[in-house]
Amino acid sequence: MQLVGEKVKILKPPMELLGEAIADPDRFARDRANVLGSGSVERYFRNTEAIEKSFDKKRKNPFDEATLRFAADFQPEDGVNYYMHIDLSTLRRKRGDACGLSMGHASGYKEIYSKERSLEMNLPIVTVDFLGRVLPVPGKDISPTDIMGVVIFLRERGFYLRLVTFDGIGLSAIPRMELKERWDIETDYMSIDRTATIINLRHRPNQRVSTDKQYLIAYETAKAAWNQGRVNMPEHPHLMKEVKESEFWPRHNKIQAVRGGSDDLLQSVLGTILNVTVNESGQDFQLSMSNSAPQGWPADPYYAGRAGWKPEMVSLDQARDERYSR
Repeated sequence: MQLVGEKVKILKPPMELLGEAIADPDRFARDRANVLGSGSVERYFRNTEAIEKSFDKKRKNPFDEATLRFAADFQPEDGVNYYMHIDLSTLRRKRGDACGLSMGHASGYKEIYSKERSLEMNLPIVTVDFLGRVLPVPGKDISPTDIMGVVIFLRERGFYLRLVTFDGIGLSAIPRMELKERWDIETDYMSIDRTATIINLRHRPNQRVSTDKQYLIAYETAKAAWNQGRVNMPEHPHLMKEVKESEFWPRHNKIQAVRGGSDDLLQSVLGTILNVTVNESGQDFQLSMSNSAPQGWPADPYYAGRAGWKPEMVSLDQARDERYSR
């Protein structure tokens, strides 16, 4: 049953679509029956003009998605903390997924007046240094080794990666301890779909902090930063497509891409903006998130089990060797 104005329309899905209708009735009603009801979806990013204004037309994205290489003039700034978020997705070609990755830093600060708190907040201007969407090579899955090779390359080029967060299936492939011991790279898990925790390095050793059920905080933080003119980034042809395909589902209190769409690049950028904002805002960025959350890496079988796939731990020596042999 679906409400349409003051009328009630009875939907009787065929047996082959019954599971889809039960799993998500709102989306089924809209996509399959062309019906919108009281619980219908809506575009999440309405001020797309603000996002388009954040693109610096004078800057070229230094990352080549095909070769995973960077421009020779892409160099670090002294004394700058860099932050990354990598959306591993499933890394599997069969599901049509891609791996989104991006890096950013605080390039300045801007005073923002908060009506809710009746005070001025000094929040960082987030410069996204690069962003990329890595697709599987025909006939092969996306290699976690290649992705880790990118991280190591950046560190050895001199970028101080203060924090790298990951989301998606394949977490067991990331050798966290070795990254910390050999390259001084702090890593952790952070979901963008349902952000139950953020990573605040000032809270060490319990750096994972609860969002107190503010599950959309990654989306909300990035949207606020864009609307306040606090984001500068190189243009990417696929990002605006994902922005426009992001829909808010009130029934589930979640944001997801339209059917057949993608959000891997967008979620990487959201994670990077959140990491910079949380860790470079001093005491101004407080969302009553004072409770420590469970620490440690999530059990990968929970994520990989749903896909029937579990990757092997990446060899960082192999990742480095393959990187420099490109």
